[in-house]
Amino acid sequence: MRSGVRLSTILPTVVALGLSTGCHAPERADAFFAPDRGWSRRSVPATIALYLPNRIVDLLDVVHVGLGVGPGLGAGLHGTRHGYLLFDAGVNAGIGWFGRYARPYRHGLYVRVRASRFTPPGRYPEGVDWHVPRWDVAVYADAGLVQALAGFAPNEFLDFVVGWSTYDLRRDDW
Repeated sequence: MRSGVRLSTILPTVVALGLSTGCHAPERADAFFAPDRGWSRRSVPATIALYLPNRIVDLLDVVHVGLGVGPGLGAGLHGTRHGYLLFDAGVNAGIGWFGRYARPYRHGLYVRVRASRFTPPGRYPEGVDWHVPRWDVAVYADAGLVQALAGFAPNEFLDFVVGWSTYDLRRDDW
C-alpha cells in the first residue's frame, strides 16, 4: 500500500478551488474603496472572533500573482488601468490570485497591444485576460512557455493597515 496523495485527486480539487475563489464581481474588484464603507455592524464577539482571520485575508489581498503555461512572447507594465503598456501574443492557460472578487483564470489565443487607456477595437472573449484590478501596479512577462504577473494593490494595502482599527475601507471583512 502506497502512502501519499495522487495528482489525479489533487488537480481537480485545485482547479475547483481556483475557479470558486473569485466570484468575478469586477465592480467590487475595481472600486478603490467600497461606497458603503465604515465600522463593522457585527456584534463585538463576532468582531473579536473574526479579527485575526480578516487581517490575514486583507494581507493576502495586497499581493496579486498569476502564472500561465503555453507558447507566447510579450511584456507589460500595469501602473493602474489609467497608465499601462502591454504587448504580447500567444496561447496559454493560467491561474492566479487577484483578490476575492476577480476571476482567477485565463485561457485562450491572443494578440494584444495596449498603451495607456487605448485598446484596439474589439473585445477579447471572457477569460483571455486575467482580471487585474484597476488600481494594481504590476509587471507582466510572457517568455517562451511561461507567463507570469506580479502586482501590488495599494487600495488593499490601505484596507489592511486601516483594518487593524476594525474600520473596513473595502467593506470586505466577514
